[in-house]
Amino acid sequence: MVAQEISIHQNNENFNPILYFTDGKITDQSISENYTLLLDRLQTKQQKSSSDLRFLRQMYSLVHKKQLGRYQKYASLEETLSDEKKYNCLTGTALYAMLLQDLGYDYSIIEFDYHVLLMVHLEERDVMIESTDPLNGFVVSDEEMKEVIDAQLSKESNIPDNSVLNRIFAEQGINKIKLEELAGLQYYNSAIINYNNGSYFKALIELRKAYTLYPSKRIKGIYDLINGELAVASK
Repeated sequence: MVAQEISIHQNNENFNPILYFTDGKITDQSISENYTLLLDRLQTKQQKSSSDLRFLRQMYSLVHKKQLGRYQKYASLEETLSDEKKYNCLTGTALYAMLLQDLGYDYSIIEFDYHVLLMVHLEERDVMIESTDPLNGFVVSDEEMKEVIDAQLSKESNIPDNSVLNRIFAEQGINKIKLEELAGLQYYNSAIINYNNGSYFKALIELRKAYTLYPSKRIKGIYDLINGELAVASK
């Protein structure tokens, strides 16, 4: 499989990580403006906060209030940062991750087969951020974190394994991934949409972008599957 280059420049110290998710270009300036306004407001709150834990709790609520409006299964980060405010676990996690990075916090992105969430690493404890749960998604207790993880694993184990696609999906387990790899999963989701709509060539283009950012077994497996279907159809 040949990976397609995306015109982004990660080595630039001023590199904007939003570009990972937008094909290396931002055509709607309101996306950057909305992000900057949100970051500025959070930086002000951070300076006034008495503790990191208290600030992160405020941050979790503020981000949901200001930018995570309506859940949509296959939202893009552009839609999340636009005035539409559509989001899913991937784009919500990406937004929190970028903000945490700009605010100076250490974090890890946790990938399940069908879900992602985020862990913030403070000196005294870890904090879980589950972006799709606006009421209970800020988790501090180790016991509650384990419950969230166990519930997700149980949910995924009950997904019927009755297709080649599901078998490929199920080979992942739990991984720690980088922000650019999370962006790769957004292109992967776009590929699945195109595949389901019968746009196989567009699906392959999106999968090349995905593989450039996240060369995972799952992404390569879906690429090979679709490419094989096209090869058979062309005979």
